[in-house]
Amino acid sequence: MKLVGIALLLASFSVEAGAIQVIQDVDTSKDMHSPMELLAPFPLTDSAQWGEPGTFGAVRWTEPHVYDEFYDYYCDGVRIGDFQLRGEPDGDKLSVHVKGYLDATRANHDKAVEITVQLVDGDNVVFSAKGSDKIEDGDHHDKFDFGFVMPQTLLASPLTMRVIVRTRDY
Repeated sequence: MKLVGIALLLASFSVEAGAIQVIQDVDTSKDMHSPMELLAPFPLTDSAQWGEPGTFGAVRWTEPHVYDEFYDYYCDGVRIGDFQLRGEPDGDKLSVHVKGYLDATRANHDKAVEITVQLVDGDNVVFSAKGSDKIEDGDHHDKFDFGFVMPQTLLASPLTMRVIVRTRDY
């Protein structure tokens, strides 16, 4: 994947397939302060990416390399690795599971981390969910996971995923 560009708090944006963008009101540094916003494709708008109903444990995850560039960016010394998604249809809803790990090898304090996943269509946020975790200074590969259920009707148009990372010392 190739980083398309750094954007400064854009009112509207577009993300090409496979492209990761960063929205942050700072210079082009990869060391950012909370909140950090990353824009990326949301491959689960394609039903071919879903598993079969009732097989949630066997459903394949998105390829981890899709979001490799997330690992390049630090939010107050914390970064995300192996970010992945999986989806399972459930009637007219889609169950989405999010997983990855937090790396705090550059943090100088223990951190509480909140990860918000927003699905956006143009300028509109059509769905939002969040998960949270705590990580100790210097920890590497502290796993996180959370899930949400969304109406399949939201998937009628291509969506972009905005991942917002907020940190605070604890």
